[in-house]
Amino acid sequence: DIGRVGAQICFDAYFEDAWRELGRAGAELVVFPSAMQAVMGLRTHAYINQYYLLASTWNVPTVVVDPVGRELARTRERNQVLVVKVDLDYRVYSNWRVEFVKELLARYQGRIHMDWHPEELMWIVTSSDPSLPVEEFMRREKLKTTREYLAEAGAALAQIKGARSAPRTVPGRG
Repeated sequence: DIGRVGAQICFDAYFEDAWRELGRAGAELVVFPSAMQAVMGLRTHAYINQYYLLASTWNVPTVVVDPVGRELARTRERNQVLVVKVDLDYRVYSNWRVEFVKELLARYQGRIHMDWHPEELMWIVTSSDPSLPVEEFMRREKLKTTREYLAEAGAALAQIKGARSAPRTVPGRG
């Protein structure tokens, strides 16, 4: 009941396809119990696939990473315990127009929260109103998630590249 959770272990840190598949399957949190840390790579997986990540290893650090790659918490010594609260009903939204987002937030008066990550121009969108899940808010406002936006952009690029590589024909000549 907490959300969609995926898991990877140890040497999985190096195989991007499995991390990508967890993102495609809708994982909201991926746990990584392991003997190795691979923190930078794990932050990258969380960022690219837009899910929370908990990496708990035999060695320091244990880390919690958000869907835009920010480290939310980290242990500094062995046997330290982390307690981090995250809302797994979230969407990642890309928009550099901060004033537009401020207008949205004013309209929803504390019911919707948007946590800004200025280095990536991304927002983590959550709701504090059970009657307004994040997905409904995004639909109402016709906002695309970063994942949806990138899928559309990727399809458009593939189409452009395909058009460029297709043989050109001159009208009337075959």
